[in-house]
Amino acid sequence: MRIKTTIRIDEQTLKSAQELGLNVSKACENALKIYINALTNAKN
Repeated sequence: MRIKTTIRIDEQTLKSAQELGLNVSKACENALKIYINALTNAKN
């Protein structure tokens, strides 16, 4: 299940992502998954 949330992103970073046609929501979700995985593996 997906939920709606709000994040704050540097304006220029957001503009660059939009110009490149990136799905900002999906990119943030994927980055969080990578970060969570790295932190989890570092603890093990």
